[in-house]
Amino acid sequence: METIDKIKKQIAENPILIYMKGSPKLPSCGFSARASEALMNCKVPFGYVDILQHPDIRAELPAFANFCLWLLSIASARSNIEFNFAIFINSC
Repeated sequence: METIDKIKKQIAENPILIYMKGSPKLPSCGFSARASEALMNCKVPFGYVDILQHPDIRAELPAFANFCLWLLSIASARSNIEFNFAIFINSC
């Protein structure tokens, strides 16, 4: 299966999907930790793909344009650092 087809399948199978470094329970970067924490705090089910385990997806994802992309900007009250992450929502 081609990488773009994998991405399309993942998005189709998950109403909410996050591409992140690591997993929600063991994130590998601060951005991924905050993004997954925000989704878990919403208490809605979501899927995830660890892009560190899938370098092909990590390489192709920026070029993939047939999706609903929500860029969320969140300011951290503790560090005053704004960060962005992408969540793919299949209900758009």
